[in-house]
Amino acid sequence: MLSIIIITYNSEKYIENCLNSVYENISDQDEVFVIDNNSHDESVNIVNNLKKNNLFLIKNSENLGFAKAVNQCLFQEKGDYIFLINPDTEFNEDVLEHLIILANKNNKLGIAGVCQKNNYNKFISSWGNFPSKFSKIIRKLKLYKFLAIGDWIEYNYLNKNLFITNRKVDWVSGGFMLIKREVINKVGLFDENFFMYYEDVDYCKRATDAGFEVWYFGKIQVMHFAGASSNRRKNYIDSLSRKSLDYYLKKHNLTKN
Repeated sequence: MLSIIIITYNSEKYIENCLNSVYENISDQDEVFVIDNNSHDESVNIVNNLKKNNLFLIKNSENLGFAKAVNQCLFQEKGDYIFLINPDTEFNEDVLEHLIILANKNNKLGIAGVCQKNNYNKFISSWGNFPSKFSKIIRKLKLYKFLAIGDWIEYNYLNKNLFITNRKVDWVSGGFMLIKREVINKVGLFDENFFMYYEDVDYCKRATDAGFEVWYFGKIQVMHFAGASSNRRKNYIDSLSRKSLDYYLKKHNLTKN
């Protein structure tokens, strides 16, 4: 049985196509949870209008952030495989099944992600290394744009093969993540101190510490409409990201003395 978790926030432009992709990949025995973080558009109405028996909608009265929203149903769902999928994601039929088949070939694998491309067919950063005490320096100097170092890895000519191969990595993006049931049973909930960003990195770290492996499958591709942001929005996102990184470094005892 599969359980799909989708967190929406003003996602009216994408959510219907995302859910259509999901329902092309699942059966009536599987379940889909949409948790809406107080959208002010038509996201909730679009989900309600689909009228699927195995579609469950949770409407929040405020934006709880990603981790807390996921946790609302992480122990409600019954699937052997849990998929976290961003609402602005689309993919072809059999993607979920293909990912499960690959994941089951490795008993140690607990979490898996896939290659993500935007609507311009460009690779999106969806995997990386665990943060270190040098992460801020690497980010400030933008070394991640040229070398496969740092917590976020960007596609370039030098590391292009890393994006199209199947390999063990430190973490994969919660924008499209498979989690096996045994990971949730052992690792538990996402850390709600992360409002947005690095909660997926932290969860992969905790899973790794618990003895599981995290894999990136570059031969499976999904489309992720990661749209361009205004400068004001970008500044807000950067601020959230820095705050989450600071908390991650402190939590895992990686701050400089």
